Amino acid sequence: MNLSNLLITFVYGIMPLITLTIMVVGVIFVFGKWLLPGTLTPTGGPIRIGRLPNGDYYLDIEWLFWYRWFSGKDKPKPRKSWWYAVGYAVENLILDVLLFRRVFRRDKVTWALSWPMHISAGLIILSGVHHAAHSYLLGIGSEVPSANGLVLPIPQLFKLPLNIPGLPFPPIVIHILGIIFLVEVVLLLIRRLTVQKVAAISKFDVVFDLVMLVCGGAVGVTMGFVGPLPILVVIHGIIAHIYFICIPWTFYTHIIGGMPFSVIAAGVRKARLGV
Repeated sequence: MNLSNLLITFVYGIMPLITLTIMVVGVIFVFGKWLLPGTLTPTGGPIRIGRLPNGDYYLDIEWLFWYRWFSGKDKPKPRKSWWYAVGYAVENLILDVLLFRRVFRRDKVTWALSWPMHISAGLIILSGVHHAAHSYLLGIGSEVPSANGLVLPIPQLFKLPLNIPGLPFPPIVIHILGIIFLVEVVLLLIRRLTVQKVAAISKFDVVFDLVMLVCGGAVGVTMGFVGPLPILVVIHGIIAHIYFICIPWTFYTHIIGGMPFSVIAAGVRKARLGV
């Protein structure tokens, strides 16, 4: 077995298990830290911990109130219908999560860069070898991932009785999406570093994550031109592992911590207040 095969075996056969372990430990640690008295989640929800004027701490778990509302255990007055809350929650999930309405309201230039970047990244992840690799690892796909005959020795953690197919994009479409992704990330990084109002709120972890995305995107686009050379496949995998390992410890934990539950809870609050 030559060096390239050894590296591919380590990066794609062993590292996924290490990466998942560190990510799970990181998420548990971060959520545990959020539960300490006097701390707040990065986005203010779904778990809020505050301090009352008398010095006592209180815990506000929005998804608990969401459960109590829909289970009928907490019916405040005035209130609107159950369907109003569901409709408002769905509306916010579509507008805020899929269309980035909050970003659009706050900074339209950032939205014009970040929204296409996220859409292109999502389409790439849900198609081609990326989808095959992730779905095989998580047991929702049976196709052994390979790129132009280069089989990736990704382990299968378990096998679920379902098979979720990827988007049937031809390689040229995935390549174009990769170029769009890379251009948008580069522009976002430049904006983070040069525009004063953006740079003022940009911590190291945000810049670091963008740098990792630029590096990973550059390697991916290069493979689109020259093919999946083993050394490029290895570098691409290493960058991906570093990025995912860092997620629990960086700003991007808001993806895990806030969006879905806080958006749903906002709809429930609107219904409960009758507004």
